[in-house]
Amino acid sequence: VPDPQCIFQKCNKVFPGEFVEIQMGAEGEILSQDRRIYWSLGEVARRSRLSKRDLSYDDSVSELDRLLRVSVGQQLRSDVPVGGFLSGGKDSSLIVAIMNDLTGGKAKSFTIGFEDSRYDESPDARGIAGVLGTEHYEQQMSSAKMMDLVDELPRFYDEPFGDSSQLPT
Repeated sequence: VPDPQCIFQKCNKVFPGEFVEIQMGAEGEILSQDRRIYWSLGEVARRSRLSKRDLSYDDSVSELDRLLRVSVGQQLRSDVPVGGFLSGGKDSSLIVAIMNDLTGGKAKSFTIGFEDSRYDESPDARGIAGVLGTEHYEQQMSSAKMMDLVDELPRFYDEPFGDSSQLPT
C-alpha cells in the first residue's frame, strides 16, 4: 500500500522518524492532530557532510563496530527472552555474533529451513551457530506448511506486502 495511505479507511501511515500527537475529546472525537518529525536521515547526512570528519579506515571500522554494538544492545533490552533470526548470510551472522558477545555467549538463534535446497540456508546458519556457540533452533518449512500459513498472515501483518520472506518470518 503506497505511502501515506494505509489499508484502513480514514487513516494514514506515520512516517519513519515522525510521531503524531492526537488530542481526543470526551466522546472519542479527534480534537487536534499534530504530526512532527523527530529524526531525518537527510538531516543526519547533511550534518555529516558539514562536519568533514576525516576518519582513517581503522577508525571507521572501530566506529562502525561501536555503533552496531549500541544498536544491537538497544534491541536486546526486553522483559522477555529475545533471539536473532539467523539466515547464514553476512548481515544476520554479524548481528547474531554481536548479540552473542553482548550476552556473554548466551544468545539464542533461529533459522527457517526449506525442503528446496536452492532456498535452504539452514546448513550455513547451523554452521555459523556452531562457530558462535549460540543456543540454536531450526524449523523446517514445507510448501504445505507455508500454504497453511497464508490465511494467518492478516494476524501477523498490519497490511499486505509483497515480500516472500513474510511466510517463513
